[in-house]
Amino acid sequence: MYKSSSSTRSGFSFVEVIVSMMLVSIGMVGAMGLASYMSRANQWSERMAIASTMGQDKLEELLNTPYAALGSGSDSVAGFTRSWSVTTSNNFRLVNLTITWNTLGKSGHELTLSTVRPNPASGGVIIP
Repeated sequence: MYKSSSSTRSGFSFVEVIVSMMLVSIGMVGAMGLASYMSRANQWSERMAIASTMGQDKLEELLNTPYAALGSGSDSVAGFTRSWSVTTSNNFRLVNLTITWNTLGKSGHELTLSTVRPNPASGGVIIP
């Protein structure tokens, strides 16, 4: 008569297979969540870089505008809204530029840039 002992069996039990499949599934769900987060973060970074470039371009344009014609305003370009305000002081003008946009249906993203434009009549010297 042949007796089998548990020490001679090879392979995995059904319970071990189910537990390992559950652990792999949990890991895959976590990885999918991380991939989704990384995709959103990448899109946000891309939009922030575009907003920064558009802001720098607008500031350069405003800095090249004649001093007397420099004023507040706004415009919209490719889903971005740029608005700027110009505050006049003794011998300079402070330019504040705000760029706003939406990402993934969420509004309220904004980037603010500022610069100072000296009055050419003062010799380009800023004295507060």
